[in-house]
Amino acid sequence: MNADAQNQELMRLYRIRKTVLKMLAKRGYNVLEQTLEATFQSFSDDVARISLENNNCTAREACTINVGKIDDASDVVFVFFSDDEKVRCGEKEGKSGGSLYT
Repeated sequence: MNADAQNQELMRLYRIRKTVLKMLAKRGYNVLEQTLEATFQSFSDDVARISLENNNCTAREACTINVGKIDDASDVVFVFFSDDEKVRCGEKEGKSGGSLYT
């Protein structure tokens, strides 16, 4: 993948992740204001840093979100961006799983 295509994919991930974070914040999850207001440049820098710290993980892996509810830390949402075309999540112990295809 050339540099322009990589930058386009990173911009796409940035917009998707930002939308997911806004949705979680509106639903009462503990999303830091600093994370919500991150610019594309700071996001890109964070992805590069996380990738280096984690044995060159992919940009999608670096975008993982794990947040708990503000009023119930045991209610946690885990969002990941798979490199696979389709990922399925099922139900477990009454809690439903979901998928986001990007």
